[in-house]
Amino acid sequence: MFYVVEIEYVGPNQGDDAHIDADRVQVWANAPLTNRSHEARTEGWCGTTDGWATYAHGEYLSLCQAISAIESKFGPVREDDTDTRCDLSECIQGKIYASYRKGAYEPLSKNGTIDWTYESVREDVTADTTDARIEALIEEYERNSNGEGVTLDKRALESSMKERRQELREELAEEETS
Repeated sequence: MFYVVEIEYVGPNQGDDAHIDADRVQVWANAPLTNRSHEARTEGWCGTTDGWATYAHGEYLSLCQAISAIESKFGPVREDDTDTRCDLSECIQGKIYASYRKGAYEPLSKNGTIDWTYESVREDVTADTTDARIEALIEEYERNSNGEGVTLDKRALESSMKERRQELREELAEEETS
């Protein structure tokens, strides 16, 4: 049998760089155990330990069926090619057949987003840039980032663009009063 298991960081500072792309969906050889009774569970919450919650998402006859279930339950996923997955599950369940990260693209942190878009924002945002234009630029930057395999923190990007616009407006106001 094959078991689909979700490991999700639910602890403090979820927006920190260390936790931006930490969640995993895996196929295990054994059903996950609850953290209190240590009973095998095939559906539902298994418990939370040190900020990491474990959820069981079914039992499947084949690896192919388990992977198909992941795709239908979680939408786009990416292969997880890190070795940290054993730290997350503590590898007490035995073999992990497959491990994925949620989402089609690797999410950038707030700072990563601002760094990635810094030059473009300085070029594209002026004192006259409208909110509608900012929205269009955000979508354009997102399409560009997706082409590179990442997704942006849109709130951080919008805030960065509006701050830039406000700085330019203040500079213009100072020049007019001088």
